[in-house]
Amino acid sequence: MTRLPLAAVALAMLPALPRAQPAPGAERAQDRMELRQDRRELADDWRDVAWAERLLARFDDARARRDGRGVRAAEKDALRVLDRELQEARAEVARSGGEVRRDGRELREERREAWVDPGPGDRRDVRDDRRDLRDDRRDLRDDRRDLARVKAIRKDL
Repeated sequence: MTRLPLAAVALAMLPALPRAQPAPGAERAQDRMELRQDRRELADDWRDVAWAERLLARFDDARARRDGRGVRAAEKDALRVLDRELQEARAEVARSGGEVRRDGRELREERREAWVDPGPGDRRDVRDDRRDLRDDRRDLRDDRRDLARVKAIRKDL
């Protein structure tokens, strides 16, 4: 067999070869990183709620005292925080989009692997990856809705 037909056979087989899978440890590390990020976002949300309650109290107090400067300061702080929230919401949408793309790749690779070289647990892995993708798509929809809400609030002010 000459080199040319051998090369043609090798090239023809490439699409059928399984692609390199991320090591199970790498996937778990990615999952742990995403969980840490979710915990940070939740803590940030609670901190934001506490801050908003204090801001509202300042605003109410300034209004009750008919302190125009205090009211304007509270409004200015609120706008600054809304701008920061807008940036955070955009970052969350970008992060969620990356997770959806990553999960889509994992699912395609698991399906390809299960088709090319079926093994024990492949169906479960595909099912897990499909669930992860569905969950991340839901998170992306939620993040986009949150971004739209923050944009609308900021636009109204």
